[in-house]
Amino acid sequence: MNTGVDSDVGSAADRPIFIQGVLGRSGTNYLARLLALHPHCRLSPISEDWLLAESHHLMRYATEVGARWRRDPDWDLPPGLEQRLLRRLGEGMLALLSDGAEGQRVVTKTPNVQWLGNFYQLFPQASLLVLVRDGRSVAESARRSFGDDPLQVARWWAWAARQILAFDRDNRDRRHYRLVRYEDLVRDPEGEMHGILRAADLDIDVFDFAQIHDLPVFGSSTFRNEAGEWEWKTMPTTDGAVSLDRWKGWSRAEHERFNRIAGEALSEFGYEPEPPAGSRLSRSFRNVLWATLDGLHRARTGLRSVTAGRMDPRLGRPR
Repeated sequence: MNTGVDSDVGSAADRPIFIQGVLGRSGTNYLARLLALHPHCRLSPISEDWLLAESHHLMRYATEVGARWRRDPDWDLPPGLEQRLLRRLGEGMLALLSDGAEGQRVVTKTPNVQWLGNFYQLFPQASLLVLVRDGRSVAESARRSFGDDPLQVARWWAWAARQILAFDRDNRDRRHYRLVRYEDLVRDPEGEMHGILRAADLDIDVFDFAQIHDLPVFGSSTFRNEAGEWEWKTMPTTDGAVSLDRWKGWSRAEHERFNRIAGEALSEFGYEPEPPAGSRLSRSFRNVLWATLDGLHRARTGLRSVTAGRMDPRLGRPR
């Protein structure tokens, strides 16, 4: 029985599965390791590929080379040559990822969605899973793991969320694309994996769903070594390593300031922001206060526009 594998898209073994996470601490390791349980898959030897994050250089390269090709109208070049150039460049990157895979599908990941819109120009035959996680959880996990400022993370998350929402509107009907919520994956891994395997063009019948519950958690923000420092570590799932609401301990002020920055995107992904408290007058006063404090915070931290800056390798932040 064919339960997810298409026969009209060429060799599945030649098409890696890309995971692009909204930011660091969004669960890309967990999803990649779930897919690696499939007998036809293997993890990329490159822990995070970052191919899209710098892909704007390739777009500019193809455009400028194409302009040189077309300076002389007598050359009579075929249309779409620049697009073919980009696809060939993408094929070279896919060959690099698949070196030594020996017919298996390579699972590759990056916790970043900068230049996500370039994906199908470079990798039209690849499978793409875009992973989003509640921005409050991302902010709290980044604070616990890296000591990051939750307000800065909220801004990075809001920017990344807008990129994903725009991309999803344009591409949600593609056969080998799926938007995945980390919380749905944790709450119902078997159900979510059925949809993910179909989107990734993998045979569902040969996937051992029983293995899911034995998969240890990697990189939980709760783990500390003997020195009390966080580090990447595997932990049994029974040790409380997985939590979807560590932000529940946030103060009203923290919720309100997060909502000012990222509440709209939070709702668009189906998450429920904490409702405002107090009278209309008190809420108006606090909104003015948070706006003032957030402006001072941005000035103090020197935060540049994420659309103009390069992205930090850890969380997708500008540097």
